[in-house]
Amino acid sequence: MTDYKYATLVTFYASTGYVGSKREEKFTLHELGWDSSMTDEETRVFLNEAHDEWLANYTDMGWYTE
Repeated sequence: MTDYKYATLVTFYASTGYVGSKREEKFTLHELGWDSSMTDEETRVFLNEAHDEWLANYTDMGWYTE
């Protein structure tokens, strides 16, 4: 049995480990498009994928050569 509800608040965060480099954003499961028929495992997978998408959209990262 899951305790998740559409109003459940989820905080996504990312940090490089330096002071002031942390970014946080809060969403409800409803805002993320969660389906209440998901099992706990499906919800964990869903949240991991949603976090990955958030991270890709809100961080500037990459690599380059010199």
